Order: sequence, then C-alpha cells, then structure tokens
Amino acid sequence: MSGRDTAEAGDIRAKLLRTEIELSEKKEECGILDRRVQEFQLTLSQVTSECQKAYDLCTALTVERDLAQQNLQEARKKFSDFQNEFQREMKNDLSVTVSELRESLRNKDEAVNTLRKEKSEADALLSKTMDERQALVAEVKLLKDKLEQTEQKMEDLEKQKKLLENERNSQKVSPFQDKQMPWKIGRHMQELFLDLFWGI
Repeated sequence: MSGRDTAEAGDIRAKLLRTEIELSEKKEECGILDRRVQEFQLTLSQVTSECQKAYDLCTALTVERDLAQQNLQEARKKFSDFQNEFQREMKNDLSVTVSELRESLRNKDEAVNTLRKEKSEADALLSKTMDERQALVAEVKLLKDKLEQTEQKMEDLEKQKKLLENERNSQKVSPFQDKQMPWKIGRHMQELFLDLFWGI
C-alpha cells in the first residue's frame, strides 16, 4: 500500500474516533436533556395542580364573598327597617336589639373586608402561578427542541460513523504500516478535535 493510502487510512481512523467521541458526548447530552424534560414536565404538572387549586380557592372565595355581601345588604336593610320601627314605636326595650344589630352589622363588615383581602391575595397567587406555568411551558418547549436537534445530530453521526467504517474496511493496510502511523494519526486527531471544538 502506498503512503497516500496509509495517510488516508489514518485520516479515516481519526475521523472515526472523533465521530465516536462526539456521538458518545451527544448521547450523554441527550440523556441529560431527556431527564431535564421529564423533571420540568413533573414540575409543570405540579404547578398546574397548584394553579387549579388556586383557581378553585378564588372561586370559593368569590362565592363566599358574594354571599357575605348579600347577607350584609340584608342586615343593613333589616337594621334600617328596625330603626324606622324603633323611631315610630320609641320603645325602650328595643335598645338592646339595636345594639345587637349594630354589633352584627360591624362583624359582617369585618367578615366582608377579610374575604375581600383573601380574594385579592388569592388572585395575586393565581396570577403568579399562571406566569410560572407559562414560563415552564416555554422552557419545556425549548428543551424539547434542543433534544430533537441533539437526536438529529446523533442520527447524522451514526450515518457518518457507518460511512467511515465502510471506508476504513475498504482500505488495505498492513500491520507493519499501521505501526508506522501513530504520529500521523495523533496529528490528525488534534486537527479533528479542533474542528469538533470550533464546530460546537
């Protein structure tokens, strides 16, 4: 075999080695990305569950607030009616009832204010949870896209590896010539690693 054939065989071995190394790295990167996608999907599921809980809480608080406001309006109407009746009758024994109604009215006002505050906090929590969910959805999409790109690169590398193996098998290099080429293969390996580094 000529020196040119020997050099070509060395180039093929170097390219094959570089391809195998890159393929191994891409497989590892693909595994890491796949695990990250699974982790983010789990986190997304948890956030979605929390979002649903927050939404249910907001709905329940809204119903409770509306009911409290309705009760408050009824209490105010009763209090107003009672005051009118009290003014007409002017009975001393009704003064205690007036005090009780005022206390009840004050308690209902406080309850409504508390419910409004809780509703506001629940709305803020729901908004924050929705924002986090949207961010996670976007990040999962990016990771899936990167995973697809990596898998495509792996397929390309597998094809390149098969081509290089076929080309190497088509070369006929004697054992003596193989032993004379380590320094040339090492030089080609350096060039291929530089190409790989700058191509990433």
